[in-house]
Amino acid sequence: MYVSLELIAATIYSVGFVLAFIKTDAKLLTKFGLALAWPLGPLAFIVTLSILFIVLIVAFPLVGVAIIVASALLTSLIL
Repeated sequence: MYVSLELIAATIYSVGFVLAFIKTDAKLLTKFGLALAWPLGPLAFIVTLSILFIVLIVAFPLVGVAIIVASALLTSLIL
Protein backbone atom coordinates (compact mmCIF):
# COMPACT_ATOMS: atom_id res chain seq x y z
CA MET A 1 0.00 0.00 0.00
CA TYR A 2 1.41 3.36 -1.06
CA VAL A 3 0.95 6.38 1.17
CA SER A 4 2.08 9.74 -0.15
CA LEU A 5 4.38 12.00 1.81
CA GLU A 6 1.80 14.79 1.51
CA LEU A 7 -0.78 12.64 3.31
CA ILE A 8 1.70 11.82 6.07
CA ALA A 9 2.65 15.49 6.49
CA ALA A 10 -1.01 16.58 6.50
CA THR A 11 -1.85 13.93 9.10
CA ILE A 12 1.01 14.96 11.38
CA TYR A 13 0.07 18.63 11.01
CA SER A 14 -3.61 17.91 11.71
CA VAL A 15 -2.85 15.86 14.82
CA GLY A 16 -0.50 18.59 16.06
CA PHE A 17 -3.14 21.24 15.35
CA VAL A 18 -5.80 19.37 17.32
CA LEU A 19 -3.48 18.64 20.24
CA ALA A 20 -2.21 22.22 20.39
CA PHE A 21 -5.77 23.54 20.22
CA ILE A 22 -6.97 21.24 23.00
CA LYS A 23 -3.96 21.48 25.33
CA THR A 24 -3.24 25.22 25.12
CA ASP A 25 -4.57 27.18 28.08
CA ALA A 26 -5.51 30.48 26.43
CA LYS A 27 -8.35 32.36 24.82
CA LEU A 28 -9.90 30.97 21.64
CA LEU A 29 -8.09 33.26 19.16
CA THR A 30 -4.73 32.65 20.85
CA LYS A 31 -5.34 28.90 20.88
CA PHE A 32 -6.13 28.99 17.18
CA GLY A 33 -2.99 31.02 16.36
CA LEU A 34 -0.71 28.75 18.38
CA ALA A 35 -2.27 25.65 16.89
CA LEU A 36 -1.64 26.97 13.37
CA ALA A 37 1.96 27.98 14.15
CA TRP A 38 3.15 24.84 15.96
CA PRO A 39 5.32 23.53 13.06
CA LEU A 40 7.51 26.64 13.22
CA GLY A 41 9.44 25.24 16.20
CA PRO A 42 10.84 22.18 14.40
CA LEU A 43 11.36 24.26 11.26
CA ALA A 44 13.43 26.78 13.24
CA PHE A 45 15.48 23.88 14.63
CA ILE A 46 16.19 22.57 11.12
CA VAL A 47 17.16 26.04 9.87
CA THR A 48 19.50 26.53 12.85
CA LEU A 49 21.22 23.20 12.26
CA SER A 50 21.60 24.00 8.56
CA ILE A 51 23.24 27.33 9.35
CA LEU A 52 25.59 25.68 11.85
CA PHE A 53 26.49 23.04 9.26
CA ILE A 54 27.36 25.72 6.69
CA VAL A 55 29.48 27.58 9.27
CA LEU A 56 31.25 24.31 10.10
CA ILE A 57 32.17 23.82 6.45
CA VAL A 58 33.48 27.39 6.16
CA ALA A 59 35.34 27.44 9.50
CA PHE A 60 36.83 23.95 9.23
CA PRO A 61 37.27 23.08 5.54
CA LEU A 62 38.81 19.65 6.11
CA VAL A 63 35.91 18.57 8.30
CA GLY A 64 33.51 20.02 5.74
CA VAL A 65 35.16 18.09 2.89
CA ALA A 66 35.04 14.89 4.92
CA ILE A 67 31.34 15.40 5.66
CA ILE A 68 30.55 16.17 2.03
CA VAL A 69 32.44 13.08 0.81
CA ALA A 70 30.76 10.88 3.42
CA SER A 71 27.35 12.29 2.47
CA ALA A 72 28.01 11.67 -1.23
CA LEU A 73 29.09 8.09 -0.55
CA LEU A 74 26.07 7.43 1.65
CA THR A 75 23.75 8.93 -0.94
CA SER A 76 25.26 6.80 -3.70
CA LEU A 77 24.78 3.69 -1.58
CA ILE A 78 21.18 4.53 -0.74
CA LEU A 79 20.14 5.60 -4.23
